[in-house]
Amino acid sequence: GNRKKSNNFPAKLHSILSNPKHAHIVRWMPHGRAWKIFNKDLLVSEVIPNYWGQTKYESFSRQLSGWGFKRLHQTGPDFRAYYHECFLRGLP
Repeated sequence: GNRKKSNNFPAKLHSILSNPKHAHIVRWMPHGRAWKIFNKDLLVSEVIPNYWGQTKYESFSRQLSGWGFKRLHQTGPDFRAYYHECFLRGLP
């Protein structure tokens, strides 16, 4: 059913971010506590359909907020990066 799909969201996101072939599209920030979308168009056309079988950025974005991801708005390198206290590079 639908529930299993949404349960996989953080795991799928983690494997996307850990995959060097997506690094030009979406990747961890150097400190590994937040991540950022560098190319939204490619994210929607290449990455999201591969992992979720749909191509709507809105659904992706809704999943993020549903899972408690926050967007960082302070200026600096992390501007517009996404953050979740339990979601770190190197942790499954």
